Amino acid sequence: MDRSHYLVRNRVACDPAVLGGLTSRGVLAATAGRNPAATAYVDGELRLTWREVAARVDALAGALEQAGIGEGDVVGLHLPNSAAYAIAHLAIAEAGAVTLPLHMPYRGAELRQFLAATGAVAYVHARDGDAEFAAIRGSLPALRTIVAAELDAATFTLEGSAGAVRRRPHAIDPEAPFCVVPTSGTESLKPKLCMHAHDGLLSNARAFVDEAAVTSDDVAIVGSGFTHLFGLLGLHVSLVAGATLAVLHKFDGPAYLALAQAEGATRAWAVPAQLIDLVAAARSRAYALRLREVRTAGAAVGAGFVRDVRAALGAEVTVHWGMSEIGGGITTYGRDLTASPSAIGTPIGGAEVRIARADGSEAAPDEVGELWYRRADMFRGYYADPEMTASVVTPEGWLRTGDLAARDAAGTVHYHGREKDLVNRGGYKIGAAELEASLHGLRAIRRCAVVAVPDARLGERACLVAELEPDATLSLSEVAAHLDARGVAKYKWPEHLLIVEALPMTATNKIAKSVVRALAAERIAAAVHA
Repeated sequence: MDRSHYLVRNRVACDPAVLGGLTSRGVLAATAGRNPAATAYVDGELRLTWREVAARVDALAGALEQAGIGEGDVVGLHLPNSAAYAIAHLAIAEAGAVTLPLHMPYRGAELRQFLAATGAVAYVHARDGDAEFAAIRGSLPALRTIVAAELDAATFTLEGSAGAVRRRPHAIDPEAPFCVVPTSGTESLKPKLCMHAHDGLLSNARAFVDEAAVTSDDVAIVGSGFTHLFGLLGLHVSLVAGATLAVLHKFDGPAYLALAQAEGATRAWAVPAQLIDLVAAARSRAYALRLREVRTAGAAVGAGFVRDVRAALGAEVTVHWGMSEIGGGITTYGRDLTASPSAIGTPIGGAEVRIARADGSEAAPDEVGELWYRRADMFRGYYADPEMTASVVTPEGWLRTGDLAARDAAGTVHYHGREKDLVNRGGYKIGAAELEASLHGLRAIRRCAVVAVPDARLGERACLVAELEPDATLSLSEVAAHLDARGVAKYKWPEHLLIVEALPMTATNKIAKSVVRALAAERIAAAVHA
């Protein structure tokens, strides 16, 4: 892959000052130069300093080059959160190649899909953790080098036929391709591949380092996978700031809090589904935590949920809105989320937000419309898909996000869910995200989703699909009483309730709305005709 694949080039309308001319090579060199003996990664018994990380990155990059991997080559990276992941990601970039993050739950079909679509020439996996790969390897003719990682030691072994040995480029252009990231896919059954440059993702990380005042004294723990852009942003923020990053190979609530306690973590990153588990773990036993900030993203949160997290973890909650196309874009710094559960904050410096009506005109204050976003560090388009890119990026460089939002007179953005996430009940529009946030205070519910189900009379009705806490029960009358007490208009109340053992989740720990919607429609239709 090279810059000729970039489909989004118009940066004229954006503030160029947000770009710092950053590359992973330059950032790592600067961080290792400032604090060479400081701890970079804590991974079980393994503790690596920034000097040691830089040396390992250089060694692996050299080995990749000897295998013929170089500028523009795509390398699939299929590892859990680990020091090995960080080293492999930085080494791929150091060789001039491009990281393709692959979520850990992916199996043979998904791996083949993404490796084939990008023409990946190399694949990095855990030595003992990827048995299915052998079955698909023969169907990927472009793949010539396999890298096996020993997670406990963060060491690597290369195998496979070598191409022509390439010389390491003397310089890496900030505009060079850095990552090609699959979208999260909560709605779409066909994830798209977002192309990002070095300067894009790293300048986005620098913005959060500056605005959140992250320093080398911080210790962070990231629950979201590094294969997801929220988790990858956490990795990049620690790199830019020179902060220590403690990792778990697999998320587990009690293990996460035990690690946070042992390492004196000051910042925690976790998606809402993980925060549910962290709150439950903190309620079951006492932890001595030093957390100052809990940052979450990926789904709407309600006022009750925010209060629960604050009480259980003793830290301020920052809601972070972003997408695979932009990284992070809007945050709630210094705002009281309990006052307005729909608030997601204000754009980061240099970013612009527009709330657009259907005709593209600017919406009035508090009027709900589509959220448009632009900043100079956004993605460079969807890989090999100019039609899809053109459908979401305007000629002026605005990304049409597909999210519904409003902006109040003070400039705070309020999230109202996805365009596909509305229930049209006889002409009255019900925002699923708003309703889900209002249900967070119901103790019986562990996690939930509100979806539209077809109705012969009204067109659609709201269905609450709920995963309950152990031994809990729930009825529609209890849901109605809860919403009534909170002043939620009656027409918004769910009229169907479906209890499931576990809600279907995406590879990035988001509720898979497309799957939930199909399940609810099938179950409700079966009940009606029974």
